[in-house]
Amino acid sequence: MKIKPISEAVFCVEDHGLFFHIAQCLAEQAKKVYYCGPPERVMRLLEDDAVGDGFENIERVESIWEVDEICDAFVFPDVGFGWDQKKLIREGRPVWGHHGADELETHKGKFLRKLEELGMEVPPHEIVIGMDALVDYLSDKEDKFIKVSKWRGNWDTTHYRNRELDLLYLLGHPFNRSPLRNHIKFYVFDRINAKVEDGIDSWRVGKQWPLTVFHALEKKDRSLIGAMQSLSSIHEDVRHVNDLFGPALDEYGYAGAFSTEVRLGEVSIFNDPTCRFGSPPSQVQSVLIKNLPEVIYHGAHGECLEPEYDDPIGAQVLITTDRDKDEWATLDFRDELKPFVKSAFVCEVDGVVRVCPNPLENWAGWLVATGKTIPEVVETLKERKEMLPDGFECDLSSLCDVLRSLEDAKEEGIEITTQRIPSPATVVSD
Repeated sequence: MKIKPISEAVFCVEDHGLFFHIAQCLAEQAKKVYYCGPPERVMRLLEDDAVGDGFENIERVESIWEVDEICDAFVFPDVGFGWDQKKLIREGRPVWGHHGADELETHKGKFLRKLEELGMEVPPHEIVIGMDALVDYLSDKEDKFIKVSKWRGNWDTTHYRNRELDLLYLLGHPFNRSPLRNHIKFYVFDRINAKVEDGIDSWRVGKQWPLTVFHALEKKDRSLIGAMQSLSSIHEDVRHVNDLFGPALDEYGYAGAFSTEVRLGEVSIFNDPTCRFGSPPSQVQSVLIKNLPEVIYHGAHGECLEPEYDDPIGAQVLITTDRDKDEWATLDFRDELKPFVKSAFVCEVDGVVRVCPNPLENWAGWLVATGKTIPEVVETLKERKEMLPDGFECDLSSLCDVLRSLEDAKEEGIEITTQRIPSPATVVSD
């Protein structure tokens, strides 16, 4: 099917609020972007309706069905909204998203069963039903990782060290105040003794991966450094995951962003799929990949495009503020900094970006930079940090840990770039 030039295309983005930067990226090249923000709840809040409002070339709508007849593509950058995607697909509409495959990310049991079905290594684990049974099971255990399906807002991955250190945490958890406390299914994983945690951030469209991907290492929820790299040059075990798991996505007609986390060791294990854009690194990808709107547009129509970029290296660092999660924050920064701060749950009022009250508490966004070399990117981040307004912090020291990880990975034969890795001292030097 012949599609319009992107400058004439109209998009609708449906999102929980976390990936508003994808709507902004599309708006830089598209004719129009509609944004449908956080889902409705019974007791509607002001901030629910504010997310995504006030930005040039982006119009907030209550439902995608208000504008479905005038849109050229529908974009779902996050998990969820599966029924909307399936309905659009049944109607023959172009959809960028997981197409229902997000259940492989949000339902641990389905993911583990799929690994077994595909003949892939299954991480050692036990299934425990109920809080009482969990406490009993862990009473003589050490160094376990506990996960649940779906309810990440209640229980994110938890590291249980031992009874002495973490029993009170388990007993005091809000799950214990629920009448469903002994009906919750827990997945208790052994520690995976891996030399390196690796993975790639890319997309799967039309049963294809692009030949060039974004390859990065991160300090969890703090910072990331990565590079555009040929898929063929990625570690064999990581590429093997894509080869084996791709057909599982194809069963859903997948056409969207996808990331992997692979623990590399004597036996490499695929421990988590991300059936959406990653956060990070989608914030820096939205700047680094110059044709990302085209990738999304053509991907929604079933065509897998290669990424185009000027700079090969990209990095991002978390920006924090001292606000409470129930308070508003004001990002009143200089115009030259705006393209390089990627925030979630935002609106714009009188030309000033406001971060709405949201579950991310003191997170205010990500500071991003791209360049030809890692030192160049680090220096750019330093310069941009100085432009942040009062009340906002960006701790670049976490990049030191990433640089050390890059050196450690290099010793194991894993490289995001053939360039020399600079000393961590370059991050903190004047």
